[in-house]
Amino acid sequence: DVIQAYVAKVVGSLPKHPLDDLTMSETFSLPVVATITGAQSKTFVQLLESFVDDFMHLVQSTDQEVLRHCSKVLLHGIHSVFPPPKITGHSRADPVSVK
Repeated sequence: DVIQAYVAKVVGSLPKHPLDDLTMSETFSLPVVATITGAQSKTFVQLLESFVDDFMHLVQSTDQEVLRHCSKVLLHGIHSVFPPPKITGHSRADPVSVK
């Protein structure tokens, strides 16, 4: 799967996506809900599901870089499967809905 390959890349290694700025603000804070220790504290938990052309990426992490990485993963993955009009030349809307 294209998106799973992107998830496996080193956090921070994906190029900027044109819609990055719409996914998360530059700075934000997350509530502290629990303290995780051991091996689990070094990884992030994620689930990616798709159905036809609907994508959902759930990520459990308090690391802002991981969250940004996962946002980029989803955007780059969608555009890898469904290229934007700028690439294909078609007149329809971008496959990533901006709402």
